[in-house]
Amino acid sequence: RTFTNASGVVTAAATYDGYGNTVATSGSTGSPYQFGATSGYRCDGDAGIMQVGARYYDPATGSFLTRDTDLSQLAYVYCWDCPINIMDTSGNNPFDSIQKIFETDFFKKWGFGDAFTPAYGIGLTGFIGGEIKYHSEPKSFWYGFGGTLEGGSIMYGGVVVIGSSAETRNPFLMMWGAIVGGWLMYEGAEDIYQSW
Repeated sequence: RTFTNASGVVTAAATYDGYGNTVATSGSTGSPYQFGATSGYRCDGDAGIMQVGARYYDPATGSFLTRDTDLSQLAYVYCWDCPINIMDTSGNNPFDSIQKIFETDFFKKWGFGDAFTPAYGIGLTGFIGGEIKYHSEPKSFWYGFGGTLEGGSIMYGGVVVIGSSAETRNPFLMMWGAIVGGWLMYEGAEDIYQSW
């Protein structure tokens, strides 16, 4: 990561590991936005901790300092111990950042804009998967492919969009989405494998 002054001249550079620990630096900066700056992470001066959404995070230990308010989540764990692939912009739920990636990066690039949320995309995927499955011969490649799409949309919809979003958080729906969606995906993958 590079840091610039008001004129746009690079004044410092830093390299971080996945948890936010400084690996190498050159120059200096007074900016509180260093590791994870594009996700809103804010360094808290000499204390060595960061404000990550609703909670404070210690990169030295790789954990939050306070318990997650959602008791269904891991209490202090940062990004499910997988910080290379996941950011936790809210400080409460890495799923929120995954959903944000779908909304702001993937769908915008395909011209759907802000209004096209994952719920619409997942519903459409499930519908297409169901149609492919319904119009295909049982135990064929396309039958399995449709079932996999259908199961994936149920799993993502139940776990991410419905089960863990801040507005509709529901552990039962998360479990239902994971079990039913996972089973349909498994059956679809098995049909694809058997068709070869």
